[in-house]
Amino acid sequence: MQESQNQPFDFASMALLSKDRTRPRTPINDPIYFHVKRIGKGAFGAVNKVINVSTGDIYASKRIQIDDLADMGHNGVEVVLEHDASEEVNFAKEIQNIKSTAHEHIVQFVDSTTHPLQLIMEYLPLGNLYYQHERDPLNTEETQLLLAQGLDALRYLHSENITHRDIKPENIVVRGRKELFHIKLADFGLSKIGNSMRSKLGTQFYDAPEVYGRMRNGGRYDNKVDVWSFGVVVLEVSS
Repeated sequence: MQESQNQPFDFASMALLSKDRTRPRTPINDPIYFHVKRIGKGAFGAVNKVINVSTGDIYASKRIQIDDLADMGHNGVEVVLEHDASEEVNFAKEIQNIKSTAHEHIVQFVDSTTHPLQLIMEYLPLGNLYYQHERDPLNTEETQLLLAQGLDALRYLHSENITHRDIKPENIVVRGRKELFHIKLADFGLSKIGNSMRSKLGTQFYDAPEVYGRMRNGGRYDNKVDVWSFGVVVLEVSS
């Protein structure tokens, strides 16, 4: 179905088509997530605004293309963990990690698909903290709320044995501003289950010193690196 130059795209008609049981399924299967526009890029894939044409609901989709996924079966995300391509494995782990979380300051998991490999999350139209702060710098009250809410989210993640490993303004999405200021942590592409790590990951400006000095610490660091990175974020928006 192609959008007419003189007519808006008819999502209602597509919704009716998606409910037709005799109609062949798309590679994503039903419900169908129709691409609206690209809104960003995560650690492992593009982030798009999509619409579920069965319901009309808007979501954010983080997607990665795996050409040979069709040869690996239809057993869901777990099958990708057996694949030997580290990028795909990390993306599948990201889906598992965010799927296991439920917190008001962590972006909400909605769905995942395997054809293509795709993570569906709640859509927050205000964008990330970097964009919001550049557009309209946070005031003192908002910065205090950022500090409280971010630490609350990290406290929860660490209690669930999840280390984010890439805390930065681009990975903090904003749900509301001013008196309704509300943030959520996003992009779990570098996250890890566990509290003992040795890989040098993350974004250099926000990385904790022990990530670079890991060879002096027995080659490992722990989830305190998230606290350091978040502290740098708060300092940055306070300056």
